[in-house]
Amino acid sequence: MNRNRRQTKDDKITFRIQENYMKELRNRAEENGVTPHIFSRMLVQEALKRERENEILERLDLIEDRFDEIRSDMMQFIKEIFIGLGHVDEEDFQSNISGKS
Repeated sequence: MNRNRRQTKDDKITFRIQENYMKELRNRAEENGVTPHIFSRMLVQEALKRERENEILERLDLIEDRFDEIRSDMMQFIKEIFIGLGHVDEEDFQSNISGKS
């Protein structure tokens, strides 16, 4: 324990689990070469980390969706400018965008 920090009640988590889960916890802890206490801590930390990562991935998906909307809006805007200025007609614009000659 860090000497600069006093332990408080909030530093410990105690809970009961069903015997079948306790057996599984002991087995998995032993397989990983740690105590059930340490393995429990690892499980909680991994679950919290995974939850945080999932939140980040969800936000990235939202950003990607918004980026796609902006890209589509920009293409529509560029199309309207080129067609409006008489540089190309709609068919030429579409074929140039899709890479057809």
